[in-house]
Amino acid sequence: MLFMENMIFKLGNEEYRIVGSDTFRNNIFIIELCDQIRWPQIINQENLEELFIRNEAVEVKTDKFIDIKNVEIKYEIAKKRDFNYEVICYLISNSPEYEIYYKKSRKSIIDRTIEVYGISESSIKRIWCSYLKSGKIMQSLIPKTYKCGGRGKERVHERGGFVVDDKIKRLLKEGINKYYNTKKKNNKKMCYELIIRDFLKSNPNNNIPSLKQFYYWFSRITKDDKRNEITKRYGDRIYQQTARAIIGNSIQDTLGPGELFQIDSTILDVYLVSKMNRNLIIGRGVLYLVVDVYSRMIVGMNVTIEPFNSFEGAKIALINTMTDKVSYCKKYGISIQKEDWVSAVVPTRILSDRGELLSCHIENAIGNLGILIQQTNSYRGDMKGIVEKSFERLHAYIKPFVDGVVENKFNKVERGNVDYRLKANLTLEEITQIVIKYILFYNNNHVLNYYESDGINIENSIPKIPSKLWEYGVKVKKGLLRELPEEIIRINLLHNKEVSVTAKGIRFNKLYYVSKYTLESGFFQKARIEGSYRVRISYNPNDLSEIYYIKEDGISYDKLTLVTYMEHYKGMSEEEITKIFEYEDKLNKKASEKEIHEKIKLFDEMEKITGKAKQEQERVKDKALNKTQRLKHIRENLEEERNYFRKNSSSDSSDINEEMEVFNQIIADEWGEDYE
Repeated sequence: MLFMENMIFKLGNEEYRIVGSDTFRNNIFIIELCDQIRWPQIINQENLEELFIRNEAVEVKTDKFIDIKNVEIKYEIAKKRDFNYEVICYLISNSPEYEIYYKKSRKSIIDRTIEVYGISESSIKRIWCSYLKSGKIMQSLIPKTYKCGGRGKERVHERGGFVVDDKIKRLLKEGINKYYNTKKKNNKKMCYELIIRDFLKSNPNNNIPSLKQFYYWFSRITKDDKRNEITKRYGDRIYQQTARAIIGNSIQDTLGPGELFQIDSTILDVYLVSKMNRNLIIGRGVLYLVVDVYSRMIVGMNVTIEPFNSFEGAKIALINTMTDKVSYCKKYGISIQKEDWVSAVVPTRILSDRGELLSCHIENAIGNLGILIQQTNSYRGDMKGIVEKSFERLHAYIKPFVDGVVENKFNKVERGNVDYRLKANLTLEEITQIVIKYILFYNNNHVLNYYESDGINIENSIPKIPSKLWEYGVKVKKGLLRELPEEIIRINLLHNKEVSVTAKGIRFNKLYYVSKYTLESGFFQKARIEGSYRVRISYNPNDLSEIYYIKEDGISYDKLTLVTYMEHYKGMSEEEITKIFEYEDKLNKKASEKEIHEKIKLFDEMEKITGKAKQEQERVKDKALNKTQRLKHIRENLEEERNYFRKNSSSDSSDINEEMEVFNQIIADEWGEDYE
């Protein structure tokens, strides 16, 4: 049986989560999902498989312990979360042989952590177990008291009338730099006592700030310079391993599939046209690829017309990487089996060649999923070309078969040549289909002749094909792959914003969406009676066929689709729809200008007719008739007018009939019997 990290199973009356594995000892680490704080347990993989075979252990699909909301939190709360994450990183970096999971080796690591961070063993246990129970999600490390009042406000702590004023704050700051931010690694309490000693030397009869006051002001003083604190205490290397900035600048060799993914983007060398109107050239698409470094398999993709190096484009590629590919391909009319394209794998680390993942917004989102982000400043040169080579190979495959291809690297049309942009005929949806087809071929058939083999194809008759390398690595090298519920991935990575609920549907980008849930819940009746109101939605800017209403719990969501009369916008991106509406506005503006000119002509003509009628009326008007006489015989006048027009109409019909008889006689004389 294939076990995945974060998989939940029920054994007896208790539920457990798989949190890791030690492939060398053939052990799997599990943690009990209960309210009590208990250390992870160890079970032999073969024993666990036997429990599943005997149906004593049963997989559980629902995940009640991942409770991650994509909401903004205050700075102070974020700092506490980040401190807890530093502790997690320190525990992991000091457990190369999984020491933190084994009871015999755990104590030495805990003692070192206490010395470094000045927190109790019970706090370490609470932080570590909470992190594991929640699926190794960073956001789970937010203190449960974050909803309490007074957030972000400085508190004036008094003790015996002692108030911490600006002078005392300066004294505390100097003392922290002198006694805490030092290689001696004094803990916070010792730092406090040394500061108080210095304070009393110059102020022997004064009151002193309490330890509680010191802890409060310590957190406020050091909140903006955590790097300085860690670097001075432990050196820059430890900072890079454990500090808040999870963007590192060095890489270790990958252990196996799912350990390290690399993401990159390139502008496609082909111009595209609009799906709604193929006469509109919309420019060149941007392709994002996510590649597993160990197997070289392409595990995720995104073709978009969002701006180059957009973190939105990168996020959609990552969602594609970590969610079901079968349903994704089905949207583009491509039928695959689950084994044709690996899906739903959450990596340990992501390597970015450019700045797609350096946005604070996406950094936090990815951090919430327990993924480390690394830059490519100083890692091996042979790894730098993994994604670039994929781009080069893909372009070589598709260029012979598509039109609108860029004919030189400078994207410049030579004088006298036909502009290649005018040859464009592929839509965003069609180029995406081509890329999917290429990836399926590459993953399952392409031979990596220059792959640095460790003997696997010789010893085990395994060809150097990405999917085969992945299968081998999962079985022999990596151990457990990591997965997360799709709703958690989407809520964290999809862009979200507030939109209006109207009587016609939820309005977003001039489009309207509905769902069974919103209809049954009376969303639109309420909007019609009380007026429109706002709700928060998540969406994929690359495909506005559907959006996701984030429910009040901040975790679950409801999928909404376009209303029936707007289904012609299905499959289109936000950028493409914006261009369509801009084009429509341009057409309407031009038509409106013509309408104004024609309307002026209409006004002039109507005014001319009415003016002439007025003059004629004045000319023939019988002034001898009074008001009563003019209004008296309206019905009789109408009847006479009808008879007049009927008579003239009949006369016109007889004239037409006579003309048709003459025409028929001429034709008969010309064609004879054939005319009949």
